[in-house]
Amino acid sequence: IDTVLNEISRVLKKDGNLIFTVPSDLYGENLFYSSLFRKIGLSKIGDLYAQKLNSLCAHHNLYSPGIWEKTLEISGLKMISCKRYLSPAATKVHDIMLPFSLISLFNKKLFKRMILFRGFRRLIVVPVEVTIIKKFYESDSEKGSSLLIVATKT
Repeated sequence: IDTVLNEISRVLKKDGNLIFTVPSDLYGENLFYSSLFRKIGLSKIGDLYAQKLNSLCAHHNLYSPGIWEKTLEISGLKMISCKRYLSPAATKVHDIMLPFSLISLFNKKLFKRMILFRGFRRLIVVPVEVTIIKKFYESDSEKGSSLLIVATKT
């Protein structure tokens, strides 16, 4: 990440802004299956699950806001703001829904399309999903699994 931030700092104009999102240090502990394993006394399996999912998703830098601030500073960037989003409840919903994504991968291999019935999905599935999961996204994000960071070149 240092190489990338150094290059961004090099090409960014003075007082130019860098805006980016990243998974946070709380991502693994907010996952549904990790939490479930920890609650039943299988912490090592919960940690392993979080590690494997982070690896699968290519999450390499699960930093806290403080570490991001220091990392940006080293590259000549100053953090202006950092806001957590994607509440623990929303993260759990994503994690629970993850096995269903295998259907899309199957469709892609077999039919060369991830979504077979787009009209049905748009008219029926999406409105139902939005109604059900909207409350999870509107819940508290103080312990959010992702960060929205704004930094400026100093």
